[in-house]
Amino acid sequence: MLNYVGYIPLMKTILSITIALILLVTVFLGSTEFLRLYFPNDKNQEVTEDIDSRKEDQVDNSYQYYKDNTLRVLITKLPFELVYNPNQTRMVRDVAEDFDFKILINGGFFNANKEYAGALIVDGELVSNPAPLDKQLSHVVIYNKDLNQMYFELTTEFNPYSENYPLAFQTGPLFLENNIVQEQYIDNSVNGNGEYLRSFIGYTDYNELVVGITTDGYSLKDLVEKILSIELFEGKKLSLINLDGGSSVSLYAGKNSDLNYGELKTLPILLGFK
Repeated sequence: MLNYVGYIPLMKTILSITIALILLVTVFLGSTEFLRLYFPNDKNQEVTEDIDSRKEDQVDNSYQYYKDNTLRVLITKLPFELVYNPNQTRMVRDVAEDFDFKILINGGFFNANKEYAGALIVDGELVSNPAPLDKQLSHVVIYNKDLNQMYFELTTEFNPYSENYPLAFQTGPLFLENNIVQEQYIDNSVNGNGEYLRSFIGYTDYNELVVGITTDGYSLKDLVEKILSIELFEGKKLSLINLDGGSSVSLYAGKNSDLNYGELKTLPILLGFK
């Protein structure tokens, strides 16, 4: 049996060893943290670079969109302007980058000389006269950039001299108004019931602007049915009007966007959002 005299030195030894171990662990942990902070290893560096890369590649949050194999639709609150140049030589993609547009879509109808077909008012100036007898161009899109508000007026009731319109352009047919299919304008138009590539513009009752294209043939009635089934528009009322479709369909939403379509075309009339 260990006597009292021998017990005291043993306890001192155990205590000294315990203190030494605590000091070693403390020094080790402190050194590891020091090295991690001031001399990061390759693995830590790779993680940091990956995070930075993801930040740079974030999706543009200036719009929401829906996309499938045949339809691409965007909702935005970005204001837009009309780019009109009958002598345009720049491709859609290049025009977008020249003017820093976040979204660029083909505009309304034009004739063989690439001049606008129907009423066109830009910055309060009448560029092209209305075509009131044209059944295709059923309405005039009237837009106030300062308020970012749009509405449609019947071509037969539109008077370009009645007030100072900042921007107005004739197109059509109107095919959806407050979620109600506009069958009379669709049926009266030249191509409303045929299956064609489409482009369109409009607005919601939440003061949002809507643009879209199809990459496959749609009649306007089938297009309405498709759009109203999209979750993106649930609980909203939509008003939409047809733009020049067919071979003119084009959409550009950024250099690497998978929404882009026909961005290498050269077109005289474009609608740009920024």
